[in-house]
Amino acid sequence: MHNYNLGITHAAIDNTMQNIYLGKLTDDGWDWYGKTGSGRRNTSYQGKTERVRDGWFVGYLQKSGQTYVVVTNLTDIKTPTGSEHDTSGGPQAKAITQDIIKQLQLK
Repeated sequence: MHNYNLGITHAAIDNTMQNIYLGKLTDDGWDWYGKTGSGRRNTSYQGKTERVRDGWFVGYLQKSGQTYVVVTNLTDIKTPTGSEHDTSGGPQAKAITQDIIKQLQLK
């Protein structure tokens, strides 16, 4: 997308990039772009039907001509309980991704 090679107008790509821009990730000036997604589905766990969460974050970091693509996907094994039951997976995937990127200490 950031190379404008998708076969759609530059304006459409510019609008999408503006919509998924998340700001500066670190004090080092990395621009962070991305999108979360969440869902729920039924699955079988130990012979029991469970309602589990799926969550994902897809994005990229960009600075001074460097680009890193990031993808995080998570799925519950069994139905979450308590306060986790009402939490969507996408924001969790985004937070996990952010933590991992910060641990990498990109320069």
